[in-house]
Amino acid sequence: MSGLGHLAPGLLAKTAEPNVPLWVYLAAGETNDLLYFAFTATGLEEPSEITMSFSEGVRYLSQGSIAWSHGFFMSVIWSARVAGYERLRSQQREAVKQVEMLFQSLLAQSYSVELSQSFGE
Repeated sequence: MSGLGHLAPGLLAKTAEPNVPLWVYLAAGETNDLLYFAFTATGLEEPSEITMSFSEGVRYLSQGSIAWSHGFFMSVIWSARVAGYERLRSQQREAVKQVEMLFQSLLAQSYSVELSQSFGE
């Protein structure tokens, strides 16, 4: 149930920017859990020890260490890294578009010069 709480910001963000596909927001919301699995597999974080029963519910026997994946400060850091990466990617795409436009204009200019020379002769 607690994993569903990560989806709420994605659903809220979809209302603010409807042009982005919903799956992007939902995947971004689950990034903390994906990092948690990676960090526990490498030993960077320790999972909580729990017991579950129908009569007592979920009982935490020991507090886990999940500051790297779920801490507020580190969540801001992970978000900033992804945002920076996306900004670089979008700048590269914009640079490629500008180069393509320059190439197309040079090609069109060259073609018009050749056309004018062929009709001029």
